[in-house]
Amino acid sequence: MARRRSRPTRVLALCALLAGAVVAAWFAWRHGPASTASLRGEAARATCALAPAPLLAERIGRVAVEARARAPGTGVPAASACGWIYFGGRATGHLFTPDSLAAGGVPMDAAAYFRSVAIGLEYEFKAVPESLPGLGDEAVVAGFGAGADPPQVAVRRGERVLVLSFEGLERGTALAFAGALAEGL
Repeated sequence: MARRRSRPTRVLALCALLAGAVVAAWFAWRHGPASTASLRGEAARATCALAPAPLLAERIGRVAVEARARAPGTGVPAASACGWIYFGGRATGHLFTPDSLAAGGVPMDAAAYFRSVAIGLEYEFKAVPESLPGLGDEAVVAGFGAGADPPQVAVRRGERVLVLSFEGLERGTALAFAGALAEGL
């Protein structure tokens, strides 16, 4: 006759299984975006790799800038995303490519997507975004001094679109930050 497990043994086995699932979920959350980007062959051109952190820190007059790769939000058709933390604030960036737009079900090329971002900024901030010549093929800025929403900069260079939002930087400094990233597009 087979021996039955006691109730505490089954409970311990269930707890161990649950703990393993929690650890696996945390590992996927923490390391998943970087590993899926490398599977798509985009790791070398990921958002965080557009400019080295010491250069960004120099451009904005901070001692250090820390870049952290992140997963684009649910439903955001970005190829990669990055968060930069610096003394007094942070910046967030999303990089859009033709492949990421197609995979996200967005039937637009980079130029059309850039125009849709600019129109979205106009609706969000209730003002026409200002063009920024020389930052890329096309670039706009909106929201500095507008109030609650973080100000944003959008840059298109070729078939890549970079959308940035800022906290804790004034306009000129944020544009220097955006310029350093746009050089890597």
